[in-house]
Amino acid sequence: MTTATSVVDVNQSFSVRRDMAWMLAGTGLRGLSQWGILFLLVKLTNPEVVGQYGLALTLALPVMIFSTLSLTRLQGSDAIRTYTFGDYSGLRVSSTVVAVIAVAVIVAVSNPETPVLILSLAVACQLGLQGLLEIFHGLFLQHGRLDSLGHGMIWSSLAIFIAVASALLLGFDISSAIVLSTLALSIPLVFHYIPATRSIVDGRPDLNNTMRPRWRMAQFGLFRMALPLGISLLVISLSTTMPRYFLVAEEGQFQLGVLVALLSLLGAGTLFSEALVQTALPRLTKLYAAGDGSGLNTALRRLIAGAFGLGLVVVLTA
Repeated sequence: MTTATSVVDVNQSFSVRRDMAWMLAGTGLRGLSQWGILFLLVKLTNPEVVGQYGLALTLALPVMIFSTLSLTRLQGSDAIRTYTFGDYSGLRVSSTVVAVIAVAVIVAVSNPETPVLILSLAVACQLGLQGLLEIFHGLFLQHGRLDSLGHGMIWSSLAIFIAVASALLLGFDISSAIVLSTLALSIPLVFHYIPATRSIVDGRPDLNNTMRPRWRMAQFGLFRMALPLGISLLVISLSTTMPRYFLVAEEGQFQLGVLVALLSLLGAGTLFSEALVQTALPRLTKLYAAGDGSGLNTALRRLIAGAFGLGLVVVLTA
């Protein structure tokens, strides 16, 4: 743990328009990728398969979302480097492994059909690997490198979509397609995330020496701080997934497939709000850490105005 405040640089170059453009591109393509996969499932399979995919997400998603513990935003807002990259990555690796095991137990206890069981485990592994890639997102946020973050989201979304689309078009089942897309995530890891990280840490011994995941008692403080955020994410996720359990129990996987297809049309506002938050976070945290109250108030007013405008656009276009 470090308490050095010299790492705070409020003069770091920030371009709101550029950063917002990268975040919109990244979050937008991620949304399009998810919708594209669902579109292919609807066109190339049948509602029951779509329902199986929806049920697998219902079983795996809450646990995997909880395992993130919102560490990406915590790391992005850690302007004075209270914890190192190794601390965040070590905790994320541990929480991801525990979450995948928990999903396996939940699926086994739920006793679903074999295709749903296999698909749920495949989805959990895919979400887990995506969560591990988000370790780098926190580093990019922390250093104001939203261009690298946006690039990473674009590469990952394309890798997942192309892999799933190729598998489905070649006649593979959805479980095989998800496994292939999980393996495809190694492409953005090797060709983007690792080089982008090196561009940040090269020539910085203070960073280069703390990049390996590590486990130490000081991380308990980080876990205790992140736990309430993880619980809030879990509750939000359950509020949307719990009705699907009852729908499957009462109506079957066919009706769940119809519901999943309809719900995929929603959520554009969430994508834009996520881009807005990610754009503002590096600047806000550095202003706060530097004690620049005036600059912080100005930035907050702009953020509120942007959020209000975004909400107004969503309402008018709904």
